[in-house]
Amino acid sequence: MAESADHLDPEEVADETRRAFVVGVAVGATVVGAVAAVPIIRLLSSPLERSGGGEQWVSLGPADQFGDERREVIYSFPHKDGWYTANQTKRVVVGKDGADYVVLSTVCTHLGCGVNWLAAEKKFFCPCHNGEFNADGSVKAGPPRKPLVRLEARVRNGQLEVKES
Repeated sequence: MAESADHLDPEEVADETRRAFVVGVAVGATVVGAVAAVPIIRLLSSPLERSGGGEQWVSLGPADQFGDERREVIYSFPHKDGWYTANQTKRVVVGKDGADYVVLSTVCTHLGCGVNWLAAEKKFFCPCHNGEFNADGSVKAGPPRKPLVRLEARVRNGQLEVKES
């Protein structure tokens, strides 16, 4: 026999209403949480995108223009940092040692000052603290204890390229 609406138990109706309310709140909270999680996950995963998927090779110019004499080269490349991309410019000194190309950073390993290549003296000089480096980047004098950073280089399609990461 079916119960009529006049004979419903008020406690059962209150329980059903309460249950429906709790389920509605839980579903709403889940939806809000999922929507809020998307930008948070993007923010936290941005360091994984930092290098743009790994290594980047940047051309310094035709390989045959670089000989035994060291010379300064300035180059630019797009650098991705998370979701921000900007052009970065670097200065290096390039030359050959036999068949190998040598690309040396011009950032002093002592405190990060810019070093100058003195071609006539065949040495690098850091004006900040009078540091000196040999033509191969090894320390010659002054406070620096580590040699200049030698960047990875390759020749591809006739172009000398340097590796950026």
